[in-house]
Amino acid sequence: IIGAVKTSQELSQMGADHYETSVVLGDYAYTVKPGFVATAVGPDGAPMMLDGGRWGQLVGAMEALGAPN
Repeated sequence: IIGAVKTSQELSQMGADHYETSVVLGDYAYTVKPGFVATAVGPDGAPMMLDGGRWGQLVGAMEALGAPN
């Protein structure tokens, strides 16, 4: 699961126990970074690519709203 994005449901199906920033799977414990994966969309609803600067602006705006990063 290292380097992978998994939903809580996927972790549960794998037999993992997930609590806040910890996941225990079998004999191993992992520290995880809870969050979300998203695709940026434009005003027309179509997916759009963000360069580094625009991505930073989006993350800053989400952090200002109290969203997890």
